Amino acid sequence: MKVKLSDVVKNAETLEWDKSLYIPFKPDWSVDMQIMILDQDDTEDIDLDPKEAIENNLRYGLSISTVQDVVENALSQDPKASIETLIDALKYYFDNDAFIELEIVESN
Repeated sequence: MKVKLSDVVKNAETLEWDKSLYIPFKPDWSVDMQIMILDQDDTEDIDLDPKEAIENNLRYGLSISTVQDVVENALSQDPKASIETLIDALKYYFDNDAFIELEIVESN
C-alpha cells in the first residue's frame, strides 16, 4: 500500500527498522510523494526490488533505519523542524550519503 512521505517522516520512530523505503524513479521529495515501505527480502532475486515495488513503478530509496537516523539527526539540530525540513534532510541524505547541517535561525 502506498503512503505519503510526510506520514513516514511523522512516524519514523514507530516504523520497523528492518524495512525499506521505496520511492518513485523521479522523486519530487514533497510531503505528498507516494512511497511504499516493504521488506527488501521479499523477492526471489536479491538484486531485484520486491514485486510490489516494481508493479508500482518504485525503486529502493533508503532503509527505514536510515530514515530514522536522518530524522533523529535533523530533530537533534532543530527540535521544532517542520515536516518539509525533515523531508529536505532525507533528500539531502539520499543525494549526498551524508547528514544535512541545518541552519537554525534564532528568533527573539
